[in-house]
This record gives sequence, C-alpha cells and structure tokens, in this order.
Amino acid sequence: MTSPLAGSLPSQILGIKLDIPMPKIQGSCPSCGFRWEDFERTHRIGCPQCYEAHTQELLPTLSRIQPGISHSGRRPQPSETDLKNRLEKAKAELAEAVKNEEFETAAALRDQIAELGSKVSIK
Repeated sequence: MTSPLAGSLPSQILGIKLDIPMPKIQGSCPSCGFRWEDFERTHRIGCPQCYEAHTQELLPTLSRIQPGISHSGRRPQPSETDLKNRLEKAKAELAEAVKNEEFETAAALRDQIAELGSKVSIK
C-alpha cells in the first residue's frame, strides 16, 4: 500500500507556498525587451534604458565606432525659458559668490550673465 502523500513535495505536504523567481531573460532591456542580438542585427538601440541594460556590451562597441562615449554633436538650441532660468540661476550664484567674497567665481559668473543676457535679448 502506498502513502497518500507519495510523490508530493515537502512544501506541499507542509502547506508552504514557495515563490519561485521567474528567470530574467539574460541580456534584454527591462523596459522594452530589446536584446543585444537585436542590436547586432539592426545596429540600433531600442529605447533610452537599453543604454543602461546593455552597458557592458555597448561601451566597447561605441569606443570602436566613435571617438568618445559622451555626446559631442549638434544639440538643439535652448528655449527662451531655459535661457531665462539659467540667467536667474547665474545671478543668484553671483550674489552668493560676492557675499562669500569669491571674486574669481564672481567674475566668471558676471561674464556668463553677460553672455546669457545677450542671448535672451536676441531671441
């Protein structure tokens, strides 16, 4: 005669529910599911999070095809609001630098404010 518990797992016998972790698909982006093999086939990245998900593979590839890993190409022109925000921030930093008698910093900020001021008034 066989036991009614024969063939059961100990966790089933004891009534313990085990959480079995689902394996993460190795080498895929958690955001879009893009795999490194997809990049090798298309030479395009799926989404911005792919850069983080595929860092180990991407850095050597980028160093082979471009001079650095930071962007050095064209950038969009800053908006009027961005320029005004940067100008206000520079003015606040200038006031703080003068208050703390950091005159070299204050001089650099003065020049930056003049440059930003000319850009704001041009637009």
